[in-house]
Amino acid sequence: MKDIDFEREESGTVRQGRQGPESSFAGMTVPALTVHLERTRRRFERDLRSGVSGAPLPNALARKLPSGNRDWAWQYVFPAARVYVERETSKRRRHHLHETAIQRAFAAAVRSSGMSKRATCHSLRHSFATHLLEKWR
Repeated sequence: MKDIDFEREESGTVRQGRQGPESSFAGMTVPALTVHLERTRRRFERDLRSGVSGAPLPNALARKLPSGNRDWAWQYVFPAARVYVERETSKRRRHHLHETAIQRAFAAAVRSSGMSKRATCHSLRHSFATHLLEKWR
């Protein structure tokens, strides 16, 4: 959460992502993203009340910020629907949404749209790049 900058329309850090350290998002997504984050925060607060630990912190941050996993700023923007039990600590946690869940939802949306062209999540990357290039011409 802490890396989202609505004014600059970017996510400052994509941790362990293939795209590199920064990702942009379209300004038109801000209202929907805001609603999503409000729902996500309510679920996070319910999780904490029911004994579910927050997201695991990356690398040495877990030692540096022992209660950081219970801080909203360190939670995933797109958390998984299910809770899992961490093997090493036996803590119940909610991980980030798995990429296959997004791929399935995207495929269903393409089918329901009636679009005859093949489209995948990777198509969005090319589409976004094309729009950026067109914007800078």
